[in-house]
Amino acid sequence: MLTVPSSPSSPVNGGSVKVVQMTPVTSAMTTAKWLRGVISSLPEKPSSKLEKFLSSCDTDLTSDVTKRVSIILEAIFPTKPSGHWGGSMGLNCTNAFDIPWAEARKMEASKLYYRVLEAICRAESLNTNVNNLTPLLSNERFHRCLIAC
Repeated sequence: MLTVPSSPSSPVNGGSVKVVQMTPVTSAMTTAKWLRGVISSLPEKPSSKLEKFLSSCDTDLTSDVTKRVSIILEAIFPTKPSGHWGGSMGLNCTNAFDIPWAEARKMEASKLYYRVLEAICRAESLNTNVNNLTPLLSNERFHRCLIAC
């Protein structure tokens, strides 16, 4: 168990520190709430800065990247009824109650993905002094790994 102070020591509360027991589940839920708060204001599509990196490649990769993200996230968080996929069992077997949850997670994942991708592009551009990041941004494995993370 982890312990964290709930408030700093001060003369107002008698100088004592109130300690809350933090279980792994509590920690995970707290982290998830924090993350949702951070990404709630992010755009669901590439920002103008990220679009600039994507369009400065040998060919404009904006539509390729957004399409790839959509396909991969649909595989992870299916939002189509199982009949849509020919009734096969597996990842795409969903019911009506799962769809809103999957849509929300898919939106959060895409927001976070675009934010992290932009940060990576910015860092690579600064490190290499190059804005054309075609080798990185056209690499399918890179995008799959980034989405997985």
